[in-house]
Amino acid sequence: MGIFTFTADQYLGFIRHVLTLAGGALITKGYASEDMINQLVGSLMTLIGFGWSLVKNSAPEAPATAGPATVSPPAPSKSASDTF
Repeated sequence: MGIFTFTADQYLGFIRHVLTLAGGALITKGYASEDMINQLVGSLMTLIGFGWSLVKNSAPEAPATAGPATVSPPAPSKSASDTF
């Protein structure tokens, strides 16, 4: 693992903050209202989260083992005649 290994929640939080920052700039310049930006950021986060979920859940699973399976022999059982 590297130093830039993030969870899905951390990625989504970062994206949300970037969108909010961009929205703040648009509000400051007068291109959008606060309500419009709130709706836009909420909608985009919903779509990104939905897409992320689809990609994550549709990825093929890795094989369980890379080598041949090993089977241990069964343990010997003790019968009643072995106890005397």
